[in-house]
Amino acid sequence: MKCAFIQFKIAISIAVMVLFTACAETVKAPVIVSDLPISLQKNIEHPSPSIWQVEGRQGAKVYILGSIHALPRDTKWQTPLLGKIIESVDQLVLERVPVRSSHEGLQILQYILDYGYSKTEKNSLLDELPRKNHAQARNLWLSSAPDIDGDGITDAFYRVRPWYYFLITAASPDIPIKGLEVASDLEVTTTAGVEAYLKRKFSPLKTKAIVSNFETLSLLAQVGDKAALDLIKYRMENIAKTRRQLIKRLSHEIEIRQAWLKGDDGRFWQAYLAREANTPQEQHETLINKRNVKWLKPIEEYINGNEDILLTVGAAHLYGTQGILNQLKTRGYDISKVQGKNHLKDASLILN
Repeated sequence: MKCAFIQFKIAISIAVMVLFTACAETVKAPVIVSDLPISLQKNIEHPSPSIWQVEGRQGAKVYILGSIHALPRDTKWQTPLLGKIIESVDQLVLERVPVRSSHEGLQILQYILDYGYSKTEKNSLLDELPRKNHAQARNLWLSSAPDIDGDGITDAFYRVRPWYYFLITAASPDIPIKGLEVASDLEVTTTAGVEAYLKRKFSPLKTKAIVSNFETLSLLAQVGDKAALDLIKYRMENIAKTRRQLIKRLSHEIEIRQAWLKGDDGRFWQAYLAREANTPQEQHETLINKRNVKWLKPIEEYINGNEDILLTVGAAHLYGTQGILNQLKTRGYDISKVQGKNHLKDASLILN
């Protein structure tokens, strides 16, 4: 009887261990490619991201490439045509470049000191945000590691205002609940993104920003604390908390990325809108539409200048009624697609 009881206890112990191990694996096992829908598991063997060309009054050519800022490290997206464009143009123009002048650097620092932080705890993010979200907000800030003054130390989180916090963390990846991870081949990084690659191909002297960093900062500050706080709360309430939610979130991102790699503009825009369907409109209005309006004048100056330009901005800036491509078209510019789905049969002819 005693032996039977011991065997029973051992059996129960083994069962508990198996159950515990299974639960642990369910929580901690990273999401891998095979967990995704079958249509998103395939590699794009012949990438062809969309590139557009606009020719100005003086014959200058402006090539427009929509960017994905962060990609998996092994993503192959470069093409022979892009290589020829890089060799042929005089300048690379990006959304932003590192601050290069001491005047602009001091201007930005002073602006952030004056408007990015509350003088007291009142009106700070921590004062306005529910206490349950404080740790999450702090973790996201630390993962973004802002270092505006370049001293190698992450800028202070205490008393940061909502609008500035939103701008700093808007492009940072979500931090899901503890235990949810993705496999290394699904992780993305800006070091593998489009801009990082192009910066290595052009010298700093041949790389410009569409508008100055200070202009960008002061424009985005217009989101205001109230709207920024709503966007921050929305993001934290909708962060992936289960494995299923994380897979759904990843699936949206990968569908967007695959459409971009194929140069399928319609699919890209539909996938982007699907991902943003429930996001407050103020986010797209602040990060996309307002910047498009600000950029149009300098872009037109590049088009009508005397240098060939490769202009690279986030792909979401290009499409829709307020997108850059449509805005240029309504201003009378002839835009041709030279790479991507439905591009010209012999795109190399444009380089002659």
